[in-house]
Amino acid sequence: MKDWKAIAKAGAPEIPAGEMDRVVAPLEALEETFRPLVKDLPMDLEPAFALGVEEEGQ
Repeated sequence: MKDWKAIAKAGAPEIPAGEMDRVVAPLEALEETFRPLVKDLPMDLEPAFALGVEEEGQ
């Protein structure tokens, strides 16, 4: 797993130490959930990309 605490400290050093666990916990949970799913994806699979285009007047 990635060291989300180190990444958060590097990206936002103004986050107080007492708040760091609150910030990092959801990132760790997301990685724990998605990491097993990603390992089964083939390397040549293109990412899904969709743009919604609204017509004028909508």
